[in-house]
Amino acid sequence: MNDQVKGEERRQGRRVDATLALNLHLQLPGMDGVVPETINVSSTGIYFRSKQFIEPMTKIALQFEVPVDDGGTNAPVQCEGIVARVVPEVPAPDVEHFDVAVFFTVIDADSLASLESYISLRLAP
Repeated sequence: MNDQVKGEERRQGRRVDATLALNLHLQLPGMDGVVPETINVSSTGIYFRSKQFIEPMTKIALQFEVPVDDGGTNAPVQCEGIVARVVPEVPAPDVEHFDVAVFFTVIDADSLASLESYISLRLAP
């Protein structure tokens, strides 16, 4: 039996809406030059919109920059992850985009610190 309260947040990282320049590195046909549109980010993953379908469980390397202060300073974030969810779940010719959730599997300490700083700035009142 599931002990989770209905509607309760299961994610460990705090999410914030984010419009970031995201570079994907994966070797899939048709993915060269694809620039996805980020939706939100947390310290454990990122959610983005892609014009191409990416199969769940696909390993992916990501690079993006996050602002870390009000002065316009950006810090690079480099990480690896795995596609946890895609909506819609199957490719179809009439679908304009796919929403892709990636769970980070590898992120170095500096990238994680920059990402957490960005999230804290966005959550500050």
